[in-house]
Amino acid sequence: MVSSPSNFHPREMWRESAVDEFLSCFPRDLTADVRVTCHVAHSRISRSYIRGLIVSIEFEIRSTKWAAYFLQIVHDARLQKRISLRSAISVKWAICAHVQGESYARQEQQKRLDVTLQRKMTEYRVALQCVAGTSVVKYGRKGKPHATALCVENGDTLRWTSKLLAKATHSVVDGVAATTTMGKKRVKAKNAIPLASIVKVTSGTGTSVLARALQKGTLILGDAKCTLSVVTETRTLDLKAKNAEEREWLQRSLEFLVELARDHERRVAQQVELTIMKRMETLSVWKHGRKVEEGQRTPVFARSRAAGRVSPVKASHCFSLVTTLRSLDIQAVNEQQRDWFVVAFRYLLDKVHEKTAAMQRERAERQLRMLQELYREEEDDNYLTGDGDDMYYDEGPPVRRS
Repeated sequence: MVSSPSNFHPREMWRESAVDEFLSCFPRDLTADVRVTCHVAHSRISRSYIRGLIVSIEFEIRSTKWAAYFLQIVHDARLQKRISLRSAISVKWAICAHVQGESYARQEQQKRLDVTLQRKMTEYRVALQCVAGTSVVKYGRKGKPHATALCVENGDTLRWTSKLLAKATHSVVDGVAATTTMGKKRVKAKNAIPLASIVKVTSGTGTSVLARALQKGTLILGDAKCTLSVVTETRTLDLKAKNAEEREWLQRSLEFLVELARDHERRVAQQVELTIMKRMETLSVWKHGRKVEEGQRTPVFARSRAAGRVSPVKASHCFSLVTTLRSLDIQAVNEQQRDWFVVAFRYLLDKVHEKTAAMQRERAERQLRMLQELYREEEDDNYLTGDGDDMYYDEGPPVRRS
């Protein structure tokens, strides 16, 4: 029975609309499965092509952690006749396609990293040129100004010329006597600040040194826009540039150098920790447990020596990680390995203590801010009335005295 055109056309229209609706809801950003797109027409030609493809991308295959292993699995399965030749060719082609995709992604990422590195190197050179040799006015702790020159030493330390020079000549910068290094300079540690230790670089008279200078009259209010301060955890370096524009690019250059120094210090610390962890994984040691324990200074080592598990001659090969509850007692292969472990663990423990102290300091600062905000809210709302004595004294019965 043949359907009439009147019955056929609406049904086909309904089917087309349903397909269109399905396709409109289907995501468009999905890539095609390479196992489906690989169609083996001629087995012999395809096998030769795959063999040549594997040889041509051998370096990319070995640069991955999985491709060579997967190709070996497919090869073994083909030798055991667990898969057909066409399936083996299709899977190998899929593996090669994924390897080429990863290689292309790595190349693109490396290009982006190279562009970023070139831009950072250009910005780094510009920042060094902006900071090095810049003549500014430095304000001391008492608010007294003197001219000085800035420089960046070894790319990680901000240094400025000192007033105390063995042989120096004096010049005048903005009406302030300056000392220039015409002779041998008496280098002092206080005349340098590590860039990684700088907390922030601020503009204006927000520090106590510049506020004291304003109070004494050594800094006029009109020059406040030309001032900036390099703030660390323990001190501040308060400077005044020639104008607001010089202060602006000097501040930007210092902020860039500080960020770069912090990133470098963080990368070095991560690399050191990674190197320590990798070497610890490769070194074999003897661990003396709590049941069979040895020792020199800990009870674990004492019991191990009494049981004959360790000789007193190898005491220089042993070390212990001691806590308040227990100890981890380890015997290395030799004294050199023991020394390396001790240095490595002390480094890691120092890092942990620094992070713990930073977290405690941050928690204390946060609690202090919360208390200050609560105090302000209480003052604004006039929550407390009177002299507040009723908060501390209750109306209980008088104390009986004998």
